[in-house]
Amino acid sequence: MKLNTPLRITEHNWPEGTTPLVSILCFTYNHEKYIDECLQGFLMQETTFSVEIIVVDDASVDCTAEIVRYYSEQYPKLFKPYFHKTNQYSQGGMPDLFAFKRSLGSYIATCDGDDFWSLPSKLERQVDIFEKSPDCILCGGRILAVREGDPFPYNIEPSIEPEKLITSGPLEMLKGQFIMRTPSRISRRWLWEKYTQKVEGSAAACDWLFTLFCISESKMMPEAFECLNEIVGTYREHSGGVWFTAEETAKMQSNLAVLMFALEKLDFVSGREVVEIALIHLAEEMNLTRDMNETAYDLYISLEKKYFPKPLAARIRERLFKHP
Repeated sequence: MKLNTPLRITEHNWPEGTTPLVSILCFTYNHEKYIDECLQGFLMQETTFSVEIIVVDDASVDCTAEIVRYYSEQYPKLFKPYFHKTNQYSQGGMPDLFAFKRSLGSYIATCDGDDFWSLPSKLERQVDIFEKSPDCILCGGRILAVREGDPFPYNIEPSIEPEKLITSGPLEMLKGQFIMRTPSRISRRWLWEKYTQKVEGSAAACDWLFTLFCISESKMMPEAFECLNEIVGTYREHSGGVWFTAEETAKMQSNLAVLMFALEKLDFVSGREVVEIALIHLAEEMNLTRDMNETAYDLYISLEKKYFPKPLAARIRERLFKHP
């Protein structure tokens, strides 16, 4: 069931029991400075289809939960809020999977409580792409990335030219040539179902692993990924963010866990070499030893021999003393 023309979702009046076509998943924790703008970005959406908004507050100690409750009371047909009494993320909980299991939509859109959407037609246009392109499994858009403390805090991601954006797909994303940030993404439901089955209970589960999972499911087909060529919202990195404040050692350990999981559980077809070399570079950056992670170290050594038969010191000497 669809409307003839897009209408702001706050003005929708669907029959009782209507299944939403799109589920918005929002995880929030101590986002009182940002959550209002985030929820307003959801409510500004203009669609021809029904939408549900699932917000999971992970035991915030500021006013975040009260703000979510206010919006839920104002728009009870749109919001499905959940309020944890104790923080689940710190205990290994996965709020995104928690939210997904309570969703009903055929398409799953994501946006954390400290990010927001600014394009009213975002969902309508992305769903239109899915329905016209059956091979497309993930759709994003350009994002304004704002990084606290950065000398150049404002960046547009992906930053590649429009003509390159059209032709960029899973392989380019795997190589780090372009990225779809969490608030820009929407995917097919079956992708989330498979991801949940694959990663539930794993400490490696995170946004990056979801990206790698999408790449593996794409079979490296360029048409599997689409990206709107305009800014759809804003992504923030700030001092209140979990990843932003994490120690570099912890970040590298997390990234190592993701790469190890990906190489063991996911099929990258022709892109596996990229992931293997990424593990080599990470292992060298963190000075990985057997005492730190025996399994990862052994894999690192075997990959080193596979791609770089000469020892690292010899390779460095060659670069230093190589004649023009």
